[in-house]
Amino acid sequence: MKPLIGVSAGFHGYGDYAGVGYQRALVMAGAVPMIFSRVEGGLDDQLDRVGGVMLAAGHDIDPGRYGQQPHALLGPLDAARDRFELDSSSGRSTAACPCSARAGGCRC
Repeated sequence: MKPLIGVSAGFHGYGDYAGVGYQRALVMAGAVPMIFSRVEGGLDDQLDRVGGVMLAAGHDIDPGRYGQQPHALLGPLDAARDRFELDSSSGRSTAACPCSARAGGCRC
């Protein structure tokens, strides 16, 4: 059976790429992608069903979440998505669940 991979994706600013780009790579690798619903109270049930989590690219993460001050070049923030993704990557169901994260304000 193919693994089901939960994808946290925000569509603003990324258009169709967020809806297809990450999922295409997962399908090519033999997985079945599922975009997480960010409906309040539904995360644990979704995490119980997936074999992995992918946090897709999005806005910058609020530096206050890790004790830092905002930089002058800080981009747009999405507090609700930050909260959701931190919960999805550290929730009770993810202890043995692989997680891959893309971007999130990291510019190397």
